[in-house]
Parts: sequence; C-alpha cells; structure tokens
Amino acid sequence: MKKENKTYSLLLASTIILLFLILFSFIEPVSSLQSGSSAEYAYVPNEKTNDVSVINTTTNKVISTVPVGNNPVGVAVNHDGTRVYVTNYGNDNDLGYTFSIINTGTDEVTTRLVDEGKGIKPFGVAIAKDETLYVSSYVTEKVYAINPINNTIFEIDVGRDYSHH
Repeated sequence: MKKENKTYSLLLASTIILLFLILFSFIEPVSSLQSGSSAEYAYVPNEKTNDVSVINTTTNKVISTVPVGNNPVGVAVNHDGTRVYVTNYGNDNDLGYTFSIINTGTDEVTTRLVDEGKGIKPFGVAIAKDETLYVSSYVTEKVYAINPINNTIFEIDVGRDYSHH
C-alpha cells in the first residue's frame, strides 16, 4: 500500500508541477503562439504503436504518422511551432530514457536525445520559451530540466524519498 501511495503522490506532484510550468510558459498572446506551422496540427502519441499521429485540426484527419521511441506518452510543441518534443516511456526491454524531436516542416524525427545512465522513464513534458524541456519521471521524485541542444540535464527534486524516512 505504501508503494501505491508513493507512486500516486509522485505522479500527482509531477503533474502539478508540469501544469504550473505549462501555465506560466504561455505568457505570450495566443496569436503569436499560433503563428508556427504546427498551429493547424495536433500531435498525438500512440503508446502501443510507438509513433505520433499528425492530425490536421481543420479536417480532423490523420495526415501522417511519425515513428518515435518506445511507448511515447508526452508531447510538447515549441513556441515557434518548428519542433515537437516527445517523451518515450520505454518498455521492459528499454528502460525509458529517450526523447524524440520531430521537425514539423518534414514530420521526421531529427534528433533523439538519450540519457542511458538515469533510466528516468520520462512521462509528461512541458517546454519553456528558451526551449528547455521540463520532463516528469514516472519512477523518480524529480522533474528533469533538459537542454535539447547540448543534452545537459538538471534534476529538480519535487518529492520525498520515502525509503529514507
């Protein structure tokens, strides 16, 4: 029961932090956020098929499907609409430490960031104006601030480690 409470508390704390990050990252007027090419598209992760559906929001039709890493769960579009960041949770064979970056002009994965030492099981993702990704972890009590250009990672403690009480 303690483990379930710990997992629930961790997910709740991570979700709350991500919601605040998302809320405060949209200080610009909506019109400037919608100026990028991605404004007319929705990017939806398909966890079971390891890809992202690109949906035209005018016609409500899937116009392409982009292969990404194992079990994609989180999606964030950068502020100029040129890149979509996808967190890949992983599976039993893949510990889950990849982030796919989709170029919205070509709908191709241009870079995949990997941090093999942490096994953070990335889940939710939000993006700041400077392109810093804030990624919640399914298995740790941290949010990770990731610079997608040089792949530096900064850990932010958001919860309590219940194994040390």
